[in-house]
Amino acid sequence: MRTLAAEKWLALILLFQMAHSGAAPPQSVADFHPGKVYERSFYVDSNLEFTVLHELAHAVIDINRVPVLGGQESAADPAGVILQ
Repeated sequence: MRTLAAEKWLALILLFQMAHSGAAPPQSVADFHPGKVYERSFYVDSNLEFTVLHELAHAVIDINRVPVLGGQESAADPAGVILQ
């Protein structure tokens, strides 16, 4: 039962990442502040990538029943950073 829930979360996360990868900034903002749009886009993309990898680490830990010392968050955070 838990593996099915983890697989559903993983599919949902990957769907959101695919939807976001083709998104373009609004034209009016891009014309007015081209540097700011790049910074904002980089910031959002980096945070989205970390979140996806962090949640993927949760799924791997849950599906494979990886023993962790401490909480699952303390294992998923470094995994997200390392994978990024």
